[in-house]
Amino acid sequence: MAGYTPIQFKVPKRPTPPEPYTFPRGFTGGLNTSVSPDLIAENESPDMCNINYDDGGVPTKRLGLARATETSWGATPVRGMYEYWKIGASAPVFLVAHGGKIYSYNPATDTAASLMSNPATITDAVTGFFTMNDVCYIYNGAGLYQYTGTGTVTAVVGYAPLYITDLNPDGTGGASNEELNLLSDSWQLSYSGTSGDTEYVLNMAADSIDSIEVEGVPIAAGDYTFPSSGDYAKVTFDVPPGEGVNNVVIQAHKTGLNDATIITHCTIFQVYGGKQDTRVAAAGHPTLVNQLNRSHLTDPTYWPISKYEYVTSDAEAITGLGHIIDYQIIGKERSYHYATIATDTSGNVSFDVYPFNSEYGCLAGRTVQPAQGGLLALSCDNEGNPAGVAWVIPSMVRNQLNVNIISDKINRALLPQKGICDYTMTELRAAHAIIHDRKYYLFVADKTFVLDLEHSSLANGAACWYPYDTVFSKVGCFLSRYTGELWIGDGKMGVVYKPQTKHTATAYQDDATAHNAYWQAPLLFCGTRDWEKIFELLHLSFKGQPDGTHSLTFITDQGNEVVALTYQEEQSFDYDHVYYDDWSYGINYYPYPQTEDVGYQSIYLSWKISNNKPDQGMTVLAQSLKYSYAQEVS
Repeated sequence: MAGYTPIQFKVPKRPTPPEPYTFPRGFTGGLNTSVSPDLIAENESPDMCNINYDDGGVPTKRLGLARATETSWGATPVRGMYEYWKIGASAPVFLVAHGGKIYSYNPATDTAASLMSNPATITDAVTGFFTMNDVCYIYNGAGLYQYTGTGTVTAVVGYAPLYITDLNPDGTGGASNEELNLLSDSWQLSYSGTSGDTEYVLNMAADSIDSIEVEGVPIAAGDYTFPSSGDYAKVTFDVPPGEGVNNVVIQAHKTGLNDATIITHCTIFQVYGGKQDTRVAAAGHPTLVNQLNRSHLTDPTYWPISKYEYVTSDAEAITGLGHIIDYQIIGKERSYHYATIATDTSGNVSFDVYPFNSEYGCLAGRTVQPAQGGLLALSCDNEGNPAGVAWVIPSMVRNQLNVNIISDKINRALLPQKGICDYTMTELRAAHAIIHDRKYYLFVADKTFVLDLEHSSLANGAACWYPYDTVFSKVGCFLSRYTGELWIGDGKMGVVYKPQTKHTATAYQDDATAHNAYWQAPLLFCGTRDWEKIFELLHLSFKGQPDGTHSLTFITDQGNEVVALTYQEEQSFDYDHVYYDDWSYGINYYPYPQTEDVGYQSIYLSWKISNNKPDQGMTVLAQSLKYSYAQEVS
């Protein structure tokens, strides 16, 4: 009988006993919904909301927002807010656009005074502001208005340019001077008078005469005639104006001479002039979609009729404008371009436009904001599909490498909530953003996505995102105030919100409603998917506070379980043992440890920590998971 060879059984080798899995290994990766929760980085979260990293780079419940306006102004959105600084003022004028009116708002007294008289109202639409020459200009796609800090808001009266100088009384001779103005149907003519002529011929027919000056002195209407019929191109003086050089100036008017709507119907205005921001650019016209107009030097009331560029084809509209260094970045629907200012030997100024990037375009002009030496903008690809937030970097060489998408981790969502690119094109085009306190706040439809620039390095491809909701889910407009606060105008009604402070009872409420803050750990397989683990203890360390009622949810392949985390006595003063002769109030700011028995034998584990209490904060300082290997998965 042949020798017996026993069957060899392979005994699985138990992995080396693990060290506790300890957080933070850098908490500040932000939200990542682009892949399964088991594939994200250790410093990322698959699900978080109303959490930021402001308290030292660890998950922290954000502060809330309170109404600055106790009573709503009406059932329409707040369309725009702006702080208008007058030269020499100690504080700005707080301007609010709502319900077809511009208000001067006093937050200290919660009072709003209408600044409207003539016109009584303006179109109730998204409203923008800019300041030049100590005047605040207001635009909304239906008109261009101004406010000087006193009186009321008025429609901009266009400058009447000095069109021709040194004319003879018969209208001959003369030298071209200034161009006609798109915002004005009036123009001026300067004559060098003779001793006997009383008839002064205009260069073209007019409807009326605005004014006449001789040697700088106004001439009354009764001292000259202008026909009401017949020859509309001459002025006849009762007495000869006399001899002189450019001593007679006539300002004439012809209704319909120029089309002011080329400017007043624009929705995008930007102060830009190359190295010095001394001009204004206007775009976003509903039909002249690829036309970019330029104002005269330091004068938004003067838009010369020839000062514009067609930025490539009208097959795609100009959608946004921004700055990088001395360059103007022009975002179109499916491409980016840039402009520079040039001056020829005669002193004539021109703006040269060049292609910049043809792989991406600007989807929403109100999302363009400067950050880390470049520009952020909600963008699309060259076929018009949503691409997320792009970072446009200062490389003026035409290529596809100067626009980087930095929202890949939140563009799409595997979980029920939406990623940026999951919204409709209509919702994305209406998105808007602001930079405040080193954060980029991007509002889309019903959520605000926050890019934490303090914990991001865009040049290295690291972007830390997280979402806010509640009041941040209905933002009509943002305002970064001179006081260092972020204020919000409601996108559904006439209410303005201001930030809460830590030391109030309502610090963690949004408009008297608690907002739910939560952070979830990645799905942890702890180094191997082949072994079941015995998850034993989860050690948590919270920042000290008077009391805390948090919720802890364990997530395993065996199911979910919710555990209440409540502490109070350990973090509060025991008043029964206080010696009141030397009494002082205080709070224990030392970390509060919390240990929870886990007790699961499973392949993976995740957990979610949340707090939805209206008067409680939550800061998770550290986390450590103790576990051991149980058996190999069969």
